[in-house]
Amino acid sequence: MLEQAPESNRMRTRGATTSWVTLGIGAVAGVLALLHPAAGYVADNSPRWFVLAGIVVAILARVFARTTGQRYAGLLIATALLLPSACTLSLLHLLRAVGAIPFPVDPISACVSIGAAIALLGLWLLPSPLRPARDMQVPVPIWAPIVGIAASLVYPTFKTLWAFGIDVAAPPDTVGVVDATFYATVAVSLAAVPALLIAMRWWDRPAPRWMRPTALIGGLVLLSLGVSGLWGVAQSPAEDPATGLFIYGGWLIWGVATLATAGRLSPEEHGHADN
Repeated sequence: MLEQAPESNRMRTRGATTSWVTLGIGAVAGVLALLHPAAGYVADNSPRWFVLAGIVVAILARVFARTTGQRYAGLLIATALLLPSACTLSLLHLLRAVGAIPFPVDPISACVSIGAAIALLGLWLLPSPLRPARDMQVPVPIWAPIVGIAASLVYPTFKTLWAFGIDVAAPPDTVGVVDATFYATVAVSLAAVPALLIAMRWWDRPAPRWMRPTALIGGLVLLSLGVSGLWGVAQSPAEDPATGLFIYGGWLIWGVATLATAGRLSPEEHGHADN
């Protein structure tokens, strides 16, 4: 026991140090984003101050939060601020780097996205006062995934109407267009329906171990796309803002509902899932 205690203390100290280092990396990335005149595609998807604001919220929550609710509120706010750069912009940088989008990548902004991603992973994965407990179960009503299903159907509904030539708040050159992008986007959106229905199957009993992290990752990605999309709409309100609000707002609600569903699911360790 005496030998285990120092080892446990060393592990806690190492984990806390690593956690603070990741926040420091995020802070450097946030200052760099604030000072760097980024390319247009960066500004259209994330405000320059988002990364630094997310790190500040995370540090304040870590130092001053005294209750579980305060800590997780700080974690979720910091995550929402870091996600556009860590997730959406990282994807755009990658697509530009491999030539899928025929424009040069902004290397400094790419470094900012990497720093934001490191900080975000540190908040969720490293030993930290902000890290959610594996066995934590959030009291979420069963209508939350139903709201997520409804929100997930907004985008494919619009896309289907446009594909059949119905001009309902359609952006230019989208009416009557049925291409690979149409099939991909509709398929991804419709995947939410069986996914959330499957999650509801384990609503009142232990879920498989893989379900919570899968729902968590999916919810964070949707939250990122929703926040970035709504910011883009705010930057260009003249380009049919109603459509953007419906689509990106739907993704935002879909992401929040998916995260809520992930928090509601209880881990398998407390029992055995029925087959």
